Amino acid sequence: MQHPDLGFGREVSGADPSAGGVWQKRFYRIGHSGAAGHAPANTLKSLALALEIGVDIVEFDVRACLDGLVLIHDATLEAMPSPYGARAVRECTVAELQALPLESGERIPTLAEALELLRGRVAFNLDLKEAGCETRVVEALREMGALELALLSSTIPTSLAAVRAASPTIKIGLSYPEDRGNASKRALLKPVVDGAVRLMRQALPRRVLGMMAQPGRMPSCSITAWSRRRWWK
Repeated sequence: MQHPDLGFGREVSGADPSAGGVWQKRFYRIGHSGAAGHAPANTLKSLALALEIGVDIVEFDVRACLDGLVLIHDATLEAMPSPYGARAVRECTVAELQALPLESGERIPTLAEALELLRGRVAFNLDLKEAGCETRVVEALREMGALELALLSSTIPTSLAAVRAASPTIKIGLSYPEDRGNASKRALLKPVVDGAVRLMRQALPRRVLGMMAQPGRMPSCSITAWSRRRWWK
């Protein structure tokens, strides 16, 4: 499959992802769950294909299980071929999760495996699917020397507060308008999100644009609008 050069980010052409240069681009090519349109989501095959396509940022989902951190979207195994029924991911071991058969012979990877594949090659957006694992995720990134390349996003404001407590410099993002707790309507937004608000909708609601226009409301923020448009066939 051939994927054309779309020209995104040419304002900072040749930016070195290992130095965090990708964050200076005006447009990002973001691979959702790796390259989920072409390979099983959140698998090493999907992440590797995203690299082959040439994305700027690879997004993937992270959850805590009983004895580690893994890449998986759902909170339970209900939608998967599993002998454990609807058991919660947090109640499973890494070994149990990796034994589950996925499409194309893939398996659920650990966060360490994903970072080993991606570090130094691309920036990445870790979507924290639930609260409670923030410190472990930050420590994993720190051990890999990958803090500068990471953006941690969540729909949970208190989860982002825990990330900020674990690292004063790592990039964080609130998924809006899906944030829980109405953080965007309260003063909680500024200290929790630290100006890094991620808009995961194709269009910005008028009330969001109005909020952004208020002086001092969102200092030093970066806005990313996710699009569903297919750029190639």
